[in-house]
Amino acid sequence: MVQDKDLILRALKAKVPPMLMMFVEQRRFWTIFGLGLATLLLFGPVAGPHVPDHNGLRYLLAPWVCPWGAALYYAFAPFNPYKLSSLSRFSEMADYNKQDPDANRLVEVFRSAEARQTLFRITVRISIILFTVMMLISFIVRSSLAWSVSSYWVGQGLIGCTIGTSIAVASEYVSWGVGSWASGQRDNQSAGG
Repeated sequence: MVQDKDLILRALKAKVPPMLMMFVEQRRFWTIFGLGLATLLLFGPVAGPHVPDHNGLRYLLAPWVCPWGAALYYAFAPFNPYKLSSLSRFSEMADYNKQDPDANRLVEVFRSAEARQTLFRITVRISIILFTVMMLISFIVRSSLAWSVSSYWVGQGLIGCTIGTSIAVASEYVSWGVGSWASGQRDNQSAGG
């Protein structure tokens, strides 16, 4: 049975752009990298004339705002690994979903209502994790914490946090979709065979 699952997985991997599979297989790394980047850029400058710029509003509000950029993007434009992009172009798999029913099912997984629900759960989870980290940082730097709407690092911090959380959300979302698709394909083959 284990050999059958390995064969199914190898067959499915051949239907997905290799760069996407690399991203999925390294999900933990990319999620931690994205959250680390968001944290570092929200924290603010560590050297220079504007140190410290510890802003409590930026630290505690950005985790609830920034991750939603990626979530809204994927909610309105579901991920498609086969659309003409560098991901599919390098592997010569552009529009592969129009030729292969299994690949088309992967696209349908990302377009499903379940994918949108999962995307919103992932985004809330990323927000909670980042909020917890930034609360801890706020506690640590509480003596130099300012509560101002404007600060030197507000623009860079919000942009950096959006980029970092977008990486984390995308990593979790894409991994969920590919995993859900693969388990559905295994179930179909097990039921059919």
